[in-house]
Amino acid sequence: MSQLGTLEAGSRHDLRVDISPDAPDESDLRDEGEGAFGYVHSYETSSRYDGPGLRIVLFVSGCLLRCSYCHNPDTWHLKDGTYVSAQQVIDRLGTFLPALRLLDGGLTISGGEPMVQLAFTRRILAAAKEMGLHTAIETSGFLGDRADERYLSCLDLVLLDIKSGDPETYRKATGRDLAPTLRFAERLAALGKPVWVRFTLVPGLTDDPANVEKIARFVAPMRNVEWVEVQPFHQLGAFKWKAMELEYRHANTPRPGPELVNRVLDQFRAAGCRALHRGTGRRDRGGFSALGYVREIAPARDAFERRRHRADAGFRWAAVRLQVRQWPPEEYASGTAHRHRLRRAC
Repeated sequence: MSQLGTLEAGSRHDLRVDISPDAPDESDLRDEGEGAFGYVHSYETSSRYDGPGLRIVLFVSGCLLRCSYCHNPDTWHLKDGTYVSAQQVIDRLGTFLPALRLLDGGLTISGGEPMVQLAFTRRILAAAKEMGLHTAIETSGFLGDRADERYLSCLDLVLLDIKSGDPETYRKATGRDLAPTLRFAERLAALGKPVWVRFTLVPGLTDDPANVEKIARFVAPMRNVEWVEVQPFHQLGAFKWKAMELEYRHANTPRPGPELVNRVLDQFRAAGCRALHRGTGRRDRGGFSALGYVREIAPARDAFERRRHRADAGFRWAAVRLQVRQWPPEEYASGTAHRHRLRRAC
């Protein structure tokens, strides 16, 4: 039995290993105590990337895929996570409730793979729903057969990573079969469950036109798919592979340039998908803005942008208040200094 730890805020880019050495293997899919306890990597409190509005993102441990370009290999094994109670997660989520409601946000559970710890993540998602929050998971869909109606009823959105449309390429990239992911996608479509499809563009691995075309043709008829996000490969997780002494095949793989990204976007759009580019920041190194693509997409994305801008406004006002609290008392007497700093903060 693992020792109970403390839920820690952090980042998906933090390296966390060997925190719970007594944890079971991730291939043992039994949840302890009907999901009362589980293994967590970390959580982030201000994501605008992992669902609509402002998101709390919980990164859980455990994944059965071994993606060759994974930027979080320290979420593969349960033993690398912190053993916490679901109630601890729920209580922490409750402290952010006013801000999440104000900014039309919610909870996204990512990983790792949320469905490795099915009962644990279901308990947390159900509690978030009871709080009135929007809920989502990011998943490969490989374990989609495990998700019963009780689990899916706790979800407002599924961020579905379809890593390849070609079975051979999928196995080369992940070490697993493609069929379970496609089966889960078809099930979500039959239920009308909202989905954002995510596709990681890795030069030399997933960029073949025929591979992209297969995904596009598969996704395009699905009315529940709101859009396809093309995510360019990056090297932000390379240091983890080195630290964990894992063989990293993509040390020399370049980031996709604008020409390649545009070609892939055009393929998805030609098939009838609403597609956008997602960089790792507001503007990628190729010089084109993710927001530029966002503005080309239909009303669902526009509504998301309105919520995002309200979140920006909230952050700016929070920054102003923080600066005001930090100013020395004597500076309040200077209206000029106050107005100058307020303009700079905004």
